[in-house]
Amino acid sequence: MAVQTRKVDSKARVILPEKFAGKMVTVDASDETEVRIRVIKTPRVRPSLRSLLAGVPKNYQPDELSFGPPVGDEVL
Repeated sequence: MAVQTRKVDSKARVILPEKFAGKMVTVDASDETEVRIRVIKTPRVRPSLRSLLAGVPKNYQPDELSFGPPVGDEVL
């Protein structure tokens, strides 16, 4: 696999192939001539509404918000 590098502002940039797009990777430099790229597998966790609401105190009462006087056709 060919890897392109370019030097910009004393920083080396690594351009990866498209198959790495959207994935989390680590870049390990073992020496100045060898670099290893590893894809990190992270489990996709979607929190449920129940678990999100579990962190809200039972007596939580948010402060009332004021958006100012009605403007235009928003008056009911």
